[in-house]
Amino acid sequence: IREVRFAVWSDANGQDDLKWITGTSKGDGVWGIEAVISEYRSYGKYNADVYGTLADGSQLCIGHTEFTVEEPTWDMAVENQDDEKGTFDIVISDIESKSGVSQVRVPVWCAEDQSDIRWYDATRQSDGSYRVTVSVANHKYHFGEYKAHVYVKGGNGLERSRAMDNIRVKQPTAEIGLKDKTGEQKVFEIQISNPGV
Repeated sequence: IREVRFAVWSDANGQDDLKWITGTSKGDGVWGIEAVISEYRSYGKYNADVYGTLADGSQLCIGHTEFTVEEPTWDMAVENQDDEKGTFDIVISDIESKSGVSQVRVPVWCAEDQSDIRWYDATRQSDGSYRVTVSVANHKYHFGEYKAHVYVKGGNGLERSRAMDNIRVKQPTAEIGLKDKTGEQKVFEIQISNPGV
């Protein structure tokens, strides 16, 4: 055998990410490659077919092998919600990623058409969790159901996302007291639509 080539692809979407990689001889009939996972598109099962080129130029399939690239898992929760200030934290914890974590991003929006979407870069905490602080001031002071997705990028360059449950941010209210001509106290409740303005 004068050359060995490996055809490597992921199970997801057929062979749309198939790559041919020429092997390197390690001696004693051993050939190997290094497949760079970041050049592929997905987690899950991968396949590798091995083809050898003989001295006369003919090719034969030597064998087939499989391996799995496991996707990361994590927990996520909302903490420190303060409806009066219009703020809340999103905490991403207990991340399990065999290749490590290179980045955690969180897009957050309230408007149905996502016109107020903002991408937050999560900050790593001393306990290994990641955190972002969301403020309605960054989302046109919208109140109501907020949506958020969490994107975790592994050290292998692949990214996986999950949606959080909706986060309800109530519109803050305030009470003002007025007296009528008789001196009787009247209390009115008003809604504050733009507390930052």
